[in-house]
This record gives sequence, structure tokens and C-alpha cells, in this order.
Amino acid sequence: MQFLVNNKVQTSITLTEDGISSFLKAKGLDVSSVSTVENGIEVQLKQVSPLVLVDTIYELEKNGISVNNLKAVDNTGTGKMNVDMVLR
Repeated sequence: MQFLVNNKVQTSITLTEDGISSFLKAKGLDVSSVSTVENGIEVQLKQVSPLVLVDTIYELEKNGISVNNLKAVDNTGTGKMNVDMVLR
């Protein structure tokens, strides 16, 4: 059992629209849009739980992608946020 814990599948994430989009969809996130802007790649997500958002940001930064701008808003009070972020 220890073998399975220590040998997670490592994935590298490329900083392109397709690379980011496929990574986010593989995590089961509802991707609203992914587009290239002048200061990075802008990503919009819908209905994201805070724990999934933190885990996603951790994995991105572990792969050398920094979050330049982050806005997460929960207008409903249900703990599901709409997220806008710019990745670099």
C-alpha cells in the first residue's frame, strides 16, 4: 500500500491555453473560458469549492506556473465560487 501512496502520477502542465484547459478539465472543474491576454492566460471557472481551488493553485505553482491575479466570489452563500485568475 505504501507503494501506491508514494508513486503518484506526475503531470507537467504547459502554460498554453490548451495545456491549462486540459489540466483544469482533468481536475473536473467547470471551465467557463481560457484566453491569452497581454499579461498571461486568463481563466474563468464556475462553481469551484474552496478546497479544490487551493489544491489547483498548489498544483499549478508546483509546476512553475504562478497566479498573477485571483478573484473568487461566492454570490450564493453555498460555498461554490466563480473564479477569475490570470496565470503566468
